[in-house]
Amino acid sequence: MAKIKWDSVPACIGWNKIKSLRKKLGLSQPQLAVGAGISVTSVYFLELGYEERTTDKTKEKLAKFLECDVDDIFPCEMIGNEPREQFLERMKKMAKE
Repeated sequence: MAKIKWDSVPACIGWNKIKSLRKKLGLSQPQLAVGAGISVTSVYFLELGYEERTTDKTKEKLAKFLECDVDDIFPCEMIGNEPREQFLERMKKMAKE
């Protein structure tokens, strides 16, 4: 469904691929916001990883505009390019060192 090869778009340390995908498409935050029908503030906070309060409707709007599935943008079980639990364990080990 997506026009992008998702493996080539790294997730940020937050939980989603919004910023890296937006930049790959050459879009500004306002352009993405207008195209998806959401606020620029929403795009800004999503790119920072604040998606706990993001509604499913907002996620669906982004996915529709980007012509992909919500799970492509918000891989909730991943942080960066590794499973969430593995990432958290690695961070705990690093904190102890």
